[in-house]
Amino acid sequence: MAEHNEFGKEGEEEAAAYLIDKGYSIRHRNWHCGKKELDIVAEYRNELIVIEVKTRKNTRFGNPEDAVTDKKI
Repeated sequence: MAEHNEFGKEGEEEAAAYLIDKGYSIRHRNWHCGKKELDIVAEYRNELIVIEVKTRKNTRFGNPEDAVTDKKI
């Protein structure tokens, strides 16, 4: 696996661990529908929440939240 893919996987692991610690139930990881993918599908208080994980080593290319565009949503 390429280094950047491994780093992204680590970010998803940390995000899932954080959510579990906060009381969320992880329902799906890397769920695919055609060419689309959802990083994490979680449940909290009977609501489904979709989480897009962005992992960055620095902000040279912007903050992680800047990478979530309208097209991603």
